[in-house]
Amino acid sequence: VAFNGARAAKAGRALLGAQGLVLIDLPSSSPAHAAMSFEQKLARWSRLGAYLG
Repeated sequence: VAFNGARAAKAGRALLGAQGLVLIDLPSSSPAHAAMSFEQKLARWSRLGAYLG
């Protein structure tokens, strides 16, 4: 399960954390989340490819 942003990750982990699922925290895809460059976001989001392949 991948979470888009910190709020989603916090809520999702609270609900799913003990179920043995792979949980992936991703930075928000919103352009308003400017603390991270597009290239940094792309690198983090690209991790999903291993699960979608």
